[in-house]
Amino acid sequence: MAKHLSTLIAAVAAANVPSAASAQIVGSGIVSDSGDTGFLIAASLIALIAVLPGWALYQAGRLRAAHAVPAAGLMFGIVAVVSLLWLTIGYSLAFNGASPWLGYGQNAWLANLGNIREGTTVPESAFALLNLVFALAAPLLIAGALAERVRTGWMLAFAGLWSLIVYAPIAHWIWGNGWLGANGALDFSGGLVVFVAAGVSALVAAVMLGRRSGWPDDIMPGHAPILSLAGTALGWVGWLALAGAGALAATDDASAAVINMQIGASAGVVGWLICSRLLGGRIELSGGGAGALAGIAALASSSAYIATGPAMLIGFVAAVLSWLVARSIARTFRIDDVTGSFATGAIGGATGAILLAVFQSPSFGGVGYGEGLDMAGQVFAQLVALGAVALWSIIGTLIAGYGIAMVLPMRLTVDDEATP
Repeated sequence: MAKHLSTLIAAVAAANVPSAASAQIVGSGIVSDSGDTGFLIAASLIALIAVLPGWALYQAGRLRAAHAVPAAGLMFGIVAVVSLLWLTIGYSLAFNGASPWLGYGQNAWLANLGNIREGTTVPESAFALLNLVFALAAPLLIAGALAERVRTGWMLAFAGLWSLIVYAPIAHWIWGNGWLGANGALDFSGGLVVFVAAGVSALVAAVMLGRRSGWPDDIMPGHAPILSLAGTALGWVGWLALAGAGALAATDDASAAVINMQIGASAGVVGWLICSRLLGGRIELSGGGAGALAGIAALASSSAYIATGPAMLIGFVAAVLSWLVARSIARTFRIDDVTGSFATGAIGGATGAILLAVFQSPSFGGVGYGEGLDMAGQVFAQLVALGAVALWSIIGTLIAGYGIAMVLPMRLTVDDEATP
């Protein structure tokens, strides 16, 4: 059944699915496998559901009514700015060249793309499309944390600059033959590259920007929890597509990743609701979406490397830790992270990235470790990657945020906060 899921998506996107998933030589050049290419394009388009309507609805529902439409519109602006920058130089910085630190400029404007992305059976243009979706998702997580008081101009400029000086190097380090990947760090579909990087940056930016006027003394509930839940549902489906696409082929690895992320997200909902009842005093069904996001963030790193049982445990643990951190951030540290991007994204992603190293062991049903690595070595590699991603996210956010603030003000005036 699970195996047929990947085949179905590929069949919808490609009329002719070859029997062998391998690149083929035609004439003097190598051409891609049409089945894998169709699968990757279809999954990328489905994943855009998480980026555009999904996150716009999730954020709009968690804000006060007066801020919902401007915030949703800002999402579209961020998508446009980052898309243009990805086309111009972002992809090349992240995935071109053999430097351990940053890519070169040969693929600027997506020029000189290969017929086949090395190590895959798909054209490099399809590979670039998939990674565009990951690049779009990250700054949207940051924008959610800053809602209701961030200025549009500053946020658009920050999202663009952040995608170049923070996201692109981190993606290169782990996914683009960089130093963290060479050290053994694993991240299947964005737990570290997207969720940890964006979550840490969101927390730093929220501190830089300051709290909303009146918060936390004034209660500022979202005006439409149903919109937030609808957005979470769309995001859930979108990230399932990204999990499958992380295999870069319509294979068992893709279907296994989708199943594990579904299990992890479901366990995240349960873990969040249990915490709400036992530690918060009542079950908040509308908050279950945050538990799903924590589970998704946790399984983004590990979904293809572990068995189903550990996937359930990782999603549950990530949601519990995210719930505790979200409460502490708001009540103890009084940091105004409106959509909980740090708690669900960074904590969830970090939990999955570390537990991956444990449950990757064949004794737990995992795929086993790479050459020269055992459990201790993989844990060390994951911790080094987590520390590097978090540190560079802090440094890059400070540089981008305060640099842009020298030209554009960061936050709205008190009057604009009341009536944007």
